[in-house]
Amino acid sequence: MEDRTSELQISNNRLTEQTALLADRNTKIETLINEINHRVKNNLQLLYSLISLQVPSIADSTSREILKGNLGKIKAMMLVNQKLFRFDEGSSVNVDDFTTELTVHLQKIYDHKGRIRILQQVEKGIMLHGKLTLSFGLILSELLTNSFKYAFADHESPEISIKVENMDHGIVFVYSDNGAGMEPKKPHERMTMGVSLIHDLARQMNGKLEVSNHNGLTYEFQIPV
Repeated sequence: MEDRTSELQISNNRLTEQTALLADRNTKIETLINEINHRVKNNLQLLYSLISLQVPSIADSTSREILKGNLGKIKAMMLVNQKLFRFDEGSSVNVDDFTTELTVHLQKIYDHKGRIRILQQVEKGIMLHGKLTLSFGLILSELLTNSFKYAFADHESPEISIKVENMDHGIVFVYSDNGAGMEPKKPHERMTMGVSLIHDLARQMNGKLEVSNHNGLTYEFQIPV
């Protein structure tokens, strides 16, 4: 009986030691990840600031627009970094808040007078995780950038609509503008490397994408979650 009690005591002591080692290891891992996240945040902010300072000094309009587009992409990454990687708040992002912040930021870059009306209808409570959040942000950034740059020349009532709602096992994301669309004889006028990126990101998310060119452009994504 005494031998059995002694064996149990030894096992308990070992288990206590292992638990303490595991807790210490988890604390070190969390500290390391937080440090990496902090450095990523600072590097993205530095990159964003440097490009922002360069934009006004660029004389070539094409180069200037490319830099503005890069600002939108970096901002999407910054928002994901800010909202996603927080151990105390879980690892998901509220799509409604994320969409609002990114849309407002890009409108300040391209439409600071607020001429374009933006209708946002995002179902409350929709959350996205991990790579899905970044992919969604990059897609939204490209779509908004293309609309701001190409859709509304001499348009009297420019409008952008953003809708996100739940479906079975995923979400439906519909983006549309009432702009110029793509003329059949000029299919590449609004086609940029960013449009190819949109299709690639949709494939990476295992999503389905349909594009309509009627009374402007409409992109409908069905994204499994």
